[in-house]
Amino acid sequence: MHCVDLMLKAIVAGKMPFVDGRPGFTGLRQVHIKLIQSGGRGNTSRKLRPFYQLPSMKVLKAQMVIGGFVPADQLPEKSSPIEHLEIVQSCMPNGCHDLIAPCKNLKSFKYSHHDSSRLDVEAFSQSLGARKDTLEELSVDRFWGVSSGTIDSKSFGSLSDYAALKRLRLSMDILVGDRLRTPLVDILPPCLESLYIADMGRDEGKHEVLVAGLCSLVKASHVQASYVIFPLLKQLGIEGTFQNPNLSSQERSECLKIYPEPSSLLVSWIYEITKELSTICFENGVSFTVHDAQIERQYTEVLPDGTP
Repeated sequence: MHCVDLMLKAIVAGKMPFVDGRPGFTGLRQVHIKLIQSGGRGNTSRKLRPFYQLPSMKVLKAQMVIGGFVPADQLPEKSSPIEHLEIVQSCMPNGCHDLIAPCKNLKSFKYSHHDSSRLDVEAFSQSLGARKDTLEELSVDRFWGVSSGTIDSKSFGSLSDYAALKRLRLSMDILVGDRLRTPLVDILPPCLESLYIADMGRDEGKHEVLVAGLCSLVKASHVQASYVIFPLLKQLGIEGTFQNPNLSSQERSECLKIYPEPSSLLVSWIYEITKELSTICFENGVSFTVHDAQIERQYTEVLPDGTP
């Protein structure tokens, strides 16, 4: 990876023998990369820096990104054409500011935290808030299998002024923090089309409060309501640790064929507490699905391991 890193820097700088004083990879628009640490624990984010300097780069997906840029490597704000940024199974300080700030027209941002350190929700709120006029898709949660203690009790804050946001995926703790009873209709933007709440854990009491808030949210999308707050909302999903541990392998295989349709694959209580929500969604033309975190991650595409 070190050799590749040096080669990329040389190409971007237009150094010989790659090109004659001109930048290379001028037509490269999309990169998927898994960063491998050369030894011990250290920053890997610096290896992404050359991609930000490519003139046609639009999509950057990276796995196992650690740390931020050192001051000497900081990129100018709004200097990169990257529009879609996906950072998975990673640990980034300062709300991923070093990777977000250079993007002048960021439309999609996805981040999954994978570390024992705390995920600083407030820092992400500040970093992404600077792109609230362009962001159409936002996803921040923890990589499956990481303890729920890695997210602080502060919520992301209001997203009501994210003028372009269509698709939103947040962990329950990130969305509402310790203010579980905050009305969702007060913190979400009216342009929202899809809402997915992840990492709901095992606390049935919290689920009931959140589900009540979701019922109010869907009712506010009703086209026949006197005042329609969310006229574009069409998809709603929740994800947590819901898998039924008592199924046999054969029963599980059969249920997976129709997943995420309701079945005995998931514990019965999640269907019981979401029964009213499911009915309200159906009546208002909103698709509603319940997902299990472990099953979802089994089907999540990850980048191949580049270790020799």
